[in-house]
Amino acid sequence: MTIKIGRNAANRITVSFPYNPYNIVKIKTIERYRWHAEGKYWSIPYPKLEKLFSLFDGRNIIVDHSVWLDELKKEL
Repeated sequence: MTIKIGRNAANRITVSFPYNPYNIVKIKTIERYRWHAEGKYWSIPYPKLEKLFSLFDGRNIIVDHSVWLDELKKEL
């Protein structure tokens, strides 16, 4: 199963994966998570990205390059 991580217009991290009750329980442990029914994805605040990676450690994760833009801007 692939977990896709991106970023939305509200500057939140987006998370999508095929329906899996176990993964839903994991996402719900992250403070201020949201379910976006219209787009069928979850979102979390950007500062919670590290927790997201730790929850899904060892899974097949695809991260969109837009997720890293803030970090690159800080380095410049």
